[in-house]
Amino acid sequence: MSEPSTTPSRPPQVTVACGIAMVGSVFVVLAVWDRIAGLHTIDTRETLRPWLDDPVLRKSGITMADLLVTVKIISMIAGACAAAIAVLGFQTLRRSRSARLVMSVLAVPMFLAGLAADGIFSSGVAAAVATLWFGPARVWFQDGATTEKPDRPAAPSAPSAPRSTPPGPGPSQGPSPERPPPTPGWLAPPASSQAPPGTRYAWAPPPTSPYDAPGPPGPPRSARPIRPTRPNALLGACLLVWTFCLMTALLVGGSLAVLAADSATVLDRMHEQDPQLAERGFSDHDLLVIGYVTGSLVIVWSLAAGALAVVVFLRHRWGWYALLVSTIGVVILTLLATFGFILVLIPLAAAVTTLALLVRPEVKAWLVSR
Repeated sequence: MSEPSTTPSRPPQVTVACGIAMVGSVFVVLAVWDRIAGLHTIDTRETLRPWLDDPVLRKSGITMADLLVTVKIISMIAGACAAAIAVLGFQTLRRSRSARLVMSVLAVPMFLAGLAADGIFSSGVAAAVATLWFGPARVWFQDGATTEKPDRPAAPSAPSAPRSTPPGPGPSQGPSPERPPPTPGWLAPPASSQAPPGTRYAWAPPPTSPYDAPGPPGPPRSARPIRPTRPNALLGACLLVWTFCLMTALLVGGSLAVLAADSATVLDRMHEQDPQLAERGFSDHDLLVIGYVTGSLVIVWSLAAGALAVVVFLRHRWGWYALLVSTIGVVILTLLATFGFILVLIPLAAAVTTLALLVRPEVKAWLVSR
């Protein structure tokens, strides 16, 4: 019969809180997308115009374009934090205390930045995350990881039988028994080995040939080192890295090819999206150089990250550290991105998931045990 699990069951409070946090984060992302999509409409400008009439903002010289950029950045921060909370909710359901801590840290900027989109959903997510620190949820997380099962008591070993040694002649014992007479038909021992008549003969075991002696016993099969298996978390992290690195390299490479084939059309669209590029001192040549350099760096970074995932997959610890630094860099860049596209949240969610998988205890234990 299998031993009963000593892990305490998950309280319903944790399940409900994580469910509300994950579902609410999805609605926060949708609200952010709606806010960014309608950022340049007349209704949004009319809503933000009273802020410009404030004496403090009027003295600071902030224009409507600056205010729109600020709202866009704040909305993107709220969406990024919400996407990360939605991913970390699954790890929290598996009793990860680090995931709960990161969720609580991200809930604060998500709540504040979510006011720019819709404060209802961000407030609900922040309240759900806060309940993970009270009541049965706090006790469930304080118990630590899965309780180790008590070791079975070792069976007492049977007392070894004393070695039987041939009794030697002692003072209390009689004389040694004489050698039995040879059986008829047997070969008689050589004359040199025959004892003189009248002497008693003590029997001794025949000599053993060195070819008949058993060799030293080899190590038992159970004592051979067992190679630990590769954790599934590491495999999932490497698959995410390879998938998004390949997609990024292909998309950016295609964009560079389009830029090289028809640069005039691309530059016209860039000027339509931001008419103030010429006023800021960016010429068409500067924009082309920035595009080529940035695209090349992104492709090189993607290929390097994919190669680091291969190194980690082959169980090299230095590659694990390098891949962690690369993934954290992706998270920071996507958080600071000012693009008005909701698609930027997809690589952000993938980077956060990869980071959460790489820091799993079984992954670190597998790398250290090499």
